[in-house]
Amino acid sequence: MLRFSTQMELSKLTKITASYCRLLLPNHNDTFSSTMFSNVEHLNLKYNNFSDECLPLLLKWCVNVRYLDIWGSNLKVLPECLNECHLLRAINLSRCDYLEEIRGIPPNIERLSARQCESLNPSSRRMLFRQKLHEAGCTYILLPNGTEGIPDWFQHQITGQTISFWFRKKIPFIRSIVLLGFCNDVINVRVNLFVNGCEYCLMRCCPFRFEPNHTCLFDLRLEENIRLYSQDYPGKLVCELEEVLLENEWIYVELKLLGRSLNPSEDEIRTLSRAQMGIHVLKEKNSIEEDVIFTNPYMKKRKLDEYLRT
Repeated sequence: MLRFSTQMELSKLTKITASYCRLLLPNHNDTFSSTMFSNVEHLNLKYNNFSDECLPLLLKWCVNVRYLDIWGSNLKVLPECLNECHLLRAINLSRCDYLEEIRGIPPNIERLSARQCESLNPSSRRMLFRQKLHEAGCTYILLPNGTEGIPDWFQHQITGQTISFWFRKKIPFIRSIVLLGFCNDVINVRVNLFVNGCEYCLMRCCPFRFEPNHTCLFDLRLEENIRLYSQDYPGKLVCELEEVLLENEWIYVELKLLGRSLNPSEDEIRTLSRAQMGIHVLKEKNSIEEDVIFTNPYMKKRKLDEYLRT
């Protein structure tokens, strides 16, 4: 059992951890202000038995919180007051089995995991996949599959374990989404990147784990991963890309879902082959929309050349 005390030097706290306990609200005669918890950036409340009324009070005191972890808590509603948490960047709701409704989302949220939150209603799932939220900077969402499928605002969608696009002139900002169906086996999925036919294991492009029967939306971070890859393998990738970009030639990029197992089961192979994948280009960060396309640009030229020869 945990109870906050005014006797503590609360103003010096930067992190509050209260896991596996019963979190009690203060008495009515206790006086608290947001300045007492003004330095708290991490709020870790895993597996706590607290009411829906408790979280709004905690957020009112911890006005500068940046990371909120309520893994395994018994909340039913994520409160509307989260709309006012402008500094909050990451929320972990995993295994909140009773969570039904999300009423508020921090305006500057970057990561939100609702892993195994099976009770989430359809309107809350749709809220998490609003285009405006991801255009504003949200880079990672994980939650159980619903019936909605891939949102309509994704410009390119396929069924299968491979999706591709072409770009030129500059490296684009790409959002990707993957829906994995049900699988009896545990699947550890990795994303391999193919650039102009050469395969690169850019493990940082999605540092989060995919889950069977879950939807994962993530930022491909193509430019960042190319830079990080080049630090490990100097000159191998960057020089090739720079040369092609300077010549304004098209660069082919392919994302492929691969199981980590060398001998995947039939169930795993079937699940990956039936995955749904989508790509969205952040247009406001790309000056010319035509510099990212989803059909082979050289195929049109080849067909034209064949037509002129006839």
